[in-house]
Amino acid sequence: MAESPPSDTSTRSLSILLQTPASDAKKYHERVLEGIPETTARQVVEDFSECRDPSTEASPYKLYNYTKGGTEHHLALDFTEVIVVHL
Repeated sequence: MAESPPSDTSTRSLSILLQTPASDAKKYHERVLEGIPETTARQVVEDFSECRDPSTEASPYKLYNYTKGGTEHHLALDFTEVIVVHL
C-alpha cells in the first residue's frame, strides 16, 4: 500500500534504528533521513507505533512516496526490522 500525503513544505529529519534478520544479533543500523516532509515523517512514526501494538492487524510493510527538491522519492519500510523511529 502506497502512502501519498499531501504536498508539505516543512521538513524533518527521521531517524530509524533497525536490525535485519540476516545481520549479527548485536549489530544495529541507523538511517537518518533528512528533508522528509513533516506529514510523511509523522505518518511513519504513527504507522510504526501501530505495528508495534500486538493486537493490530496492520501490515508491517509500508511504502511512502514524497517529493523532495522536485524529485519523487520512495521509502519502503519493513517494520518487523525497525526497532526505533524518532523525529
